[in-house]
Amino acid sequence: MSGFVVCRANEILVVSGCFKSEPSIVKDGSTFVLPGLQKVQRLSTSNFNIIVELKNQPTAEKTVSINLKAGAVMKINSKNDEMVQYAVDTFLSKTEDEMKETLKETIEATFGSVIEQMSAEDIMFDKRKFSKLAYDTLSSECVRMGVSVISINVLEVSDDHGYYHNLRIDRIQKARNEQEVLGNHDSFVARFDEKRKELEANKSKTSSPEKKNLHGIELEFSNASKDSGSSKEKETEKRVETTYTFSKTDITGDMYKGYDWSAADHKYV
Repeated sequence: MSGFVVCRANEILVVSGCFKSEPSIVKDGSTFVLPGLQKVQRLSTSNFNIIVELKNQPTAEKTVSINLKAGAVMKINSKNDEMVQYAVDTFLSKTEDEMKETLKETIEATFGSVIEQMSAEDIMFDKRKFSKLAYDTLSSECVRMGVSVISINVLEVSDDHGYYHNLRIDRIQKARNEQEVLGNHDSFVARFDEKRKELEANKSKTSSPEKKNLHGIELEFSNASKDSGSSKEKETEKRVETTYTFSKTDITGDMYKGYDWSAADHKYV
């Protein structure tokens, strides 16, 4: 390739050969390449989406091994001149597939190292902590290759010996036990039941004489027919021989029309 060469948005150009003691790097625009004397090489700065899978990787307990599937998005950092130079030194002689394979090996080694630092339980149930530790470690490892880590994602965590299955069962049972304890002492239903029982106990103590509440007026009934002559109780169409004793008289005048308020025994007329 010779003449004017254009640098595309997702790449950097590296020009080497005659009249150049060190390769020159072009990150945008175009450059002139002497025909037959110089050569130009392209290095992609596109995102690399790499998936890794680790099998039977020992955790911090040493007695538990897990399987991990994770992904990482990475790219050559073209905005930092020093990192661009690292990338040129590391990847210029490699194809894109070879670049991906190098990055994949780095990711696998990083995740393996992080897994060995954490317990199997923390890896499963505290993925935020696990992901952050993996991201920080991988970013540090990739700086010297001129690569930035955009993101990582833990896709799947499992094991071949039922450890996580039993761990989930234990957690579910623990949660149920805690809920039962909470329900017996602090739940709304429990408090309601206790209040209801208290009210019933108080009601039984004051059940005689019988009391009812009618439109904000507490009435105490003393039915004369409860005497020995109750069987001979006399009723008429217009009159009920029942005596009322009013505990409260804070009512409006028209609320109970028909009562003879001047009568001593407040008979209904």
